[in-house]
Amino acid sequence: MVKLQEAENQIVVAYEVYDQRPSDSDVLMAAIETHRAMLGRTPRLVAADAGFCSAKNEAAAKAKGVKRVCIPNRSTKSRERKREQKKRWFRNGQKWRTGCAGKSVSISVVGG
Repeated sequence: MVKLQEAENQIVVAYEVYDQRPSDSDVLMAAIETHRAMLGRTPRLVAADAGFCSAKNEAAAKAKGVKRVCIPNRSTKSRERKREQKKRWFRNGQKWRTGCAGKSVSISVVGG
């Protein structure tokens, strides 16, 4: 399995080859650090599919300086979370991410 990490304009900034598929939630923070190391700044937006969703990942990403974490939580019962996921920036982040999809694991980060 290959993890591709993309930035603006869907430019691949990093990739990793795995012998076995890792848990999606285990690779998110490393991807944010890779983005910072390669591009010299923390991404302002991180978009990924629901497999990357965890309260721990979201809190850690925000603690690293990510302004917008765009990872859907399909099992949430929180009205506030559902409202957040309907906001334009969140929907646009997910649309942008799906343009990167088709890979086994894809993490999309936007700098700026």
